[in-house]
Amino acid sequence: METILLIGTNHKYQSLSVRENIRQVALYKKITTSLFPKTISEFVVLLTCSRIEMYTVATNPRHVIDVMKNFFKDSILYIKEDHEAVKHLFEVASGLDSIVPGESEILAQVRDSYSLGVKKKSVGPFLHQLFKESLRIGKQVRHQTSIGTGVISLAHASVLLAKSQDENFSSHNALVIGAGVMGKRVVKNLKQKGLTNIFLMNRTFEKARDLAKKTGTKALKIDELEKALADADLVFCATNSEKAIISSRLLTKVMKQRDNRSLRLFDLALPRDIEESARKVKNVYLFNLDQIQEMVEKNFKSRKSELEKARVIIEKENARFWDWYHTRHSLPVLNALSTQSANILQTELTHTLQKLNHLSDRDKKIIATLGKRLESKLMAKPLTNVKKMAREEGGEELLETVKELFDLRTS
Repeated sequence: METILLIGTNHKYQSLSVRENIRQVALYKKITTSLFPKTISEFVVLLTCSRIEMYTVATNPRHVIDVMKNFFKDSILYIKEDHEAVKHLFEVASGLDSIVPGESEILAQVRDSYSLGVKKKSVGPFLHQLFKESLRIGKQVRHQTSIGTGVISLAHASVLLAKSQDENFSSHNALVIGAGVMGKRVVKNLKQKGLTNIFLMNRTFEKARDLAKKTGTKALKIDELEKALADADLVFCATNSEKAIISSRLLTKVMKQRDNRSLRLFDLALPRDIEESARKVKNVYLFNLDQIQEMVEKNFKSRKSELEKARVIIEKENARFWDWYHTRHSLPVLNALSTQSANILQTELTHTLQKLNHLSDRDKKIIATLGKRLESKLMAKPLTNVKKMAREEGGEELLETVKELFDLRTS
């Protein structure tokens, strides 16, 4: 018997310092060497700045849980099965479980995680349907509720936080490090809030230059980092670097060049781009994902009613998914039952019509049609009831009973 199993941790359960130390490559290696495809037939890993989750179709959930607990060591994990696991993914895709409730970035992250699973050939029919539905539901929730209004992304939240810190915000120099999706969104939000002095930096200069051309900003080379920090008032970091790119030592040196003029840093990366010890440097103010989350929670109170609307949609879609799931489980039995009845009909018709050679072709056709109509009517109720049984608790056991009763062979 298969179980849709979710094992994960997120910003509600683990600090940033714990989450950033879990690497996607190591997690995939552990799953593929210890579990796939022996104990799990399908899996997708969803890893973002706020969560690490593994969705699997497992034949031995207990073993999978033990292996992953050992991998995550002392991390606080949540474990959900079947209905709760499906509901959770729908909530994630809809933005209900994000640091920024309703944020738009998570849909792309869910899509990318699913695509990676497809590429690695770890996605089968169940997770294909589950992730396809999650993306559809995520869009539906945003369309039918106002959950996505106001603060809708980490980039937006960080810019609002920066603006709230200083009344001279629009006259400041901003340095954005990272030319990926997050960096693009930071630039977009800075410009929307009236800030025009924006400088872009990336480890690959060409990416920074291309984004700068599109956004009307100025690109800098990574080896200009020290000077750029000395000139900036606000710094937004959003790279994919495995190590911090701004150290407290560098900031100590930079602050002497600034005559200790205050510097605000916003770290949107995981792993972090800025050393935690940077906040100890005089006149340096560091805000990371955890601080941004606190700001978002205060701003989201006015949208609590939209959460309830979203949950109503998700509950309905959860039930719809499980209708599909159980019906799909019953398909081999339904097909075998239909094939068996059709074969019996054909055998008996052939045997009977051979004895009625004196009849015209028209009369033989009428008899054949009569047989098919009788078969259709006789099988209608059984087929409908098998579908219904599959949706009920213990449905798989009931399907096995039907197979035994009619001596059905399913592949």
